[in-house]
Amino acid sequence: MGEKFTIAIVDDDAAIRRLLNFYMARAGYETVECATGEEARQMLSTSPWDLAILDRRLPDMDGVVLAHELRSKREMRELLARIRAGKRIVELQKELIEANKRLELLSITDGLTRLYNHRYFQDELLRAFEESVRYDRPLSLAIIDIDFFKKVNDTYGHAVGDEVLKSVSKVFRESIRATDLVARYGGEEFAVMMPETELDDAMTFAEKIRSLVESTVAETQAGPLQVTVSIGVSAAPRTKARSAKELVVHADKALYRAKKAGRNRVEAEKRRDVNRVTRPEFDNVPVGTH
Repeated sequence: MGEKFTIAIVDDDAAIRRLLNFYMARAGYETVECATGEEARQMLSTSPWDLAILDRRLPDMDGVVLAHELRSKREMRELLARIRAGKRIVELQKELIEANKRLELLSITDGLTRLYNHRYFQDELLRAFEESVRYDRPLSLAIIDIDFFKKVNDTYGHAVGDEVLKSVSKVFRESIRATDLVARYGGEEFAVMMPETELDDAMTFAEKIRSLVESTVAETQAGPLQVTVSIGVSAAPRTKARSAKELVVHADKALYRAKKAGRNRVEAEKRRDVNRVTRPEFDNVPVGTH
């Protein structure tokens, strides 16, 4: 008959209990028997049952009263069971939301440095630049490059190079403001976007970063290593950059001047417009107007 179905027989007459038990068994049902209301209370509160047949006149109580009592307890058990099931559903939904958040974070994070990745930074810079143009608000950008990083890899190996990248990235994470955004831009190159920041303030921040990196010793498997960084800084709308692409090129040119001037220094963009740009990741981005 499929799933077991249990019938409780509650009657003080043993003959009636035997007769009902006989017919229920022939029909394929399992039964439990009780002779009094109190016995039924105790047994049916702990043993599973599906349906109860009650004598109206039990020796210690009215069968109708017992029926109401048993129904009330069963409804409460069902309610608690539903609450438990609902609680589990809510827990699973929360776990799913957290898992999705972790996946989303992984998709926009550089696995080695735990900074944002290039693609996410590029998208955010485009958005921030559009807001800067629309509301005529300042936006600064710093491109940072670890000096002589190739020499570190060639001398100590890429594993040590990775440890240096992690150490420098930690300096960035601990130094930026909540409104800034720092990313690994590629290889040993990093980028920091600073909304609502004029060029002079961005230069001050960049110098702070340069000094912190210079004074921080990277603990590696090859022993403590000290590295320096060169930084190029640009800002909008000060230079009238017409696109995020041009803002990056300004910072790139300033970074080149910092390296050419001896490295371990900060350089700012020059006051001029840039009409020709070379950053390929922005080639298909429409040029905005100021």
